[in-house]
Amino acid sequence: MHKFLAGTLLFLVLTVLSQVGGLILWACWHVCRYRLFPDEARRWLAFLASTAAYVAVTLLFVPLLAGLFGRVPMPLFATSEAPVAPRSLFFCLLNRHYVKPEVKELVLTTARQMAKDYSGSQIHYLDGGFPYGPKFPMLPHLSHADGRKIDLSFCYEKGGKYTVSPSPIGYWVYESPKPGEPAPHQGKPSWFRWDLPVLQGVNRDRQLDEERTKHLLRMLLKNPGTEKILLEIHLQERLGISHPRLRFQQREAARHDDHLHLQVK
Repeated sequence: MHKFLAGTLLFLVLTVLSQVGGLILWACWHVCRYRLFPDEARRWLAFLASTAAYVAVTLLFVPLLAGLFGRVPMPLFATSEAPVAPRSLFFCLLNRHYVKPEVKELVLTTARQMAKDYSGSQIHYLDGGFPYGPKFPMLPHLSHADGRKIDLSFCYEKGGKYTVSPSPIGYWVYESPKPGEPAPHQGKPSWFRWDLPVLQGVNRDRQLDEERTKHLLRMLLKNPGTEKILLEIHLQERLGISHPRLRFQQREAARHDDHLHLQVK
């Protein structure tokens, strides 16, 4: 009974995180349950088979089938022609980097221009969407199911040079309001607005590159394909940028002072 409950819990966790992970685990478990090997060997075989099958399916088969649902994967690695990369490869391994083709093209176009304007610049993305279906929720996000949204990292600098965000996954190390900046939601509890004070000292030798981040925002807002961008109001004020499509989310939504949320038409 304990094994069944543990297996069910693992199935649910993998499904919530990656959409297809639970199904792969279920298939491998059924293959490896046959007593062709001793019990200990079967446990290792199940683990190795599940891992190998997951990687193979994620890299080879999921992208092919995603096209049937109008989704394409974002680039795995940045190149000179496509200076776009995930902040962490876990976004790709968990199949959370799928978007509509127009989203990918808008981000690529912006990244190429950014690389020309600021040598060495790259755009680092976080969560996009899952590969299959418009109704499958991507937790903890409330609106990433349709493939038209993607989270992008701010631009940072360290010692005067461009670098990646302080957080290893791009989330939860915040650019919190400074004294005198607006903070309408501060001190108001919400299920989705996590402060996580224990993480706020991570890699704090990396500073927000305000000039480069403002340029990124301007380029995204200038593109007619952009429907809206979510950014905390204190960062809008700090960067000195305003636009009808630059919005400030409600208290029920997640914080947007560790990343920006891009929504494409």
